[in-house]
Order: sequence, then C-alpha cells, then structure tokens
Amino acid sequence: MVEINPWELLMQITNFALLLFVMKKFLYKPLKNFLEKRAEDIQTEYDNAEKLKTDSEEALKLAKAEMEKAKVEAKIFIENTIVSAQNEKQKMLADTENKVKNMLLVGKQALENEIKVAKKELKNQIADISVDIASKIIQKEISQDDNERIIKDHIYELSEIK
Repeated sequence: MVEINPWELLMQITNFALLLFVMKKFLYKPLKNFLEKRAEDIQTEYDNAEKLKTDSEEALKLAKAEMEKAKVEAKIFIENTIVSAQNEKQKMLADTENKVKNMLLVGKQALENEIKVAKKELKNQIADISVDIASKIIQKEISQDDNERIIKDHIYELSEIK
C-alpha cells in the first residue's frame, strides 16, 4: 500500500506555495503587461482596419459618383456636339443652296442679256440688209424676176444669220 508521509506532504505544499509566490511576484505582472499590450495592439490594428475599410468604401462611392458624373457630362458633350454638327451642316447646306441659286440667277441674267444683245444685233443686221435691198432696188431698175431673185437671196442671207 501507499504510505503518506505528512512531513513530505507539508514540504511539497510549502514548495508549491513558494513557487506560486515567486511566479506571481516576478512573472505575473510582466506576462499580464505583455498580454494587455498585445490585446491593445490587436484592437488598434482592428480599429485601423475598420477605419481603412470605411474610408475605402467612401472613396469607392466617391469614385463611382465621379464616374457617373463624367459619363453624364460626356453624354451631354456628345449630344451637344452632334446638335452643333447638325446645325453647322444645315447652315452649310443653306449657304451652298443660296450660292447655287445666286449662280443660277447670275447665269440666267447673263443669258438674258446675251439674248437681248443678239436680238439687237439681229435687228440691226435685218435693218442693214433691208436698207441694202432697198438701195439696190432703187439703184437699178430691175425686172420683176430680178426683184424676186434679190429678195430670195436676201431672205436666204437672213436665214443663214439666225
């Protein structure tokens, strides 16, 4: 059987109590301080991580808002550019149409002037020919056959002039 020695038991209890006292005196406070500091560091890192997460979420929201604003501004710019280009196109078409109309009008007026000049020249030539015919008829006494021949010749000359 097992024998229990009271004196040995008392020594072991005393040694154990002494060991506990020494450990508490020299190890408990530094270990407690180390663990508290470690807990503070972990809490600080956790708080910083939360703050960074919040800041990054805000920055992401701001970036998305700026991106949306830029898209809207770009869309408005493109629409304004298209409208401006269409207006410029219409203006250029109207200017070109006006220039063409003016050119046609100037051409028509020039043609009408040329026709008037040609008609005047034709009238003058007809008058000259008529005077020539009359003077030839007066200068010569001609027979009826010669008279008809002269008239036909002058009519033929007139028809060539046209």
